[in-house]
Amino acid sequence: MKLLCIGDSWSAGVVGGNGDVEWDERSWPVLLGIDPEYRQAKKGSTANQWANDFDGNLMRAIGTDADMCILSIGGNDAMASYADGKIDLTELFAIISGIRKTVIAVRKIQTIVILYAPFDSRTETATYCAATNSLIRFACPSVVEFCETSKFLTADCFCSGDIHPNAKGHSLIAEHLKGMMK
Repeated sequence: MKLLCIGDSWSAGVVGGNGDVEWDERSWPVLLGIDPEYRQAKKGSTANQWANDFDGNLMRAIGTDADMCILSIGGNDAMASYADGKIDLTELFAIISGIRKTVIAVRKIQTIVILYAPFDSRTETATYCAATNSLIRFACPSVVEFCETSKFLTADCFCSGDIHPNAKGHSLIAEHLKGMMK
C-alpha cells in the first residue's frame, strides 16, 4: 500500500525536543515506512496554503498514486487566528474552507486526519485543542477517519514547551495509525 503524508509539522516528522528538523527517523511517517516521495507534509503550513496550492503542494499530492492519505491540518491556521485571543467568523470560515477543500482534494481509498492532543497541562491548551479538533471534524467529509491523539498521548509524550510529540509520542501515533490501516 502506498501512503501519502501531507499537512503540517505533526505530519512532517518534526519530533519534539529536536528543533524543527523534518523527517526525524523517530517520527511516525518514517516509522511507518512512508516512502520519501510520498512524505509531502510541510512544517508551518496551513490549510489555506494547501487549499490554494502554495508552491504546487496540493497538485503534487493529488498527482500521486497513493492508496491512502494521512494528514494533520488546521492547527497552524487556528494558532494564527487565535493569536489575538479570539477567532472571528471570517477566520473561522477560512479555516473550515481550507481544511475541507484540501481533504476532499487528496481523499484516497482511506483518509485519516490526525487530531491534536494537548501538549501541556494548562486548561486553556486542552480547551484550544478540543476546539481546534471540533473545527477539523466539522470541516471534514464524513468518509474521513480520525486519529484521536488526545486519547493516547499523555504529558510524557511531549517535551516541555514544545507543541510537537516527542519520540515516544510519534511511536504511539505510528502504532495507532497502523491499527487503523485497512
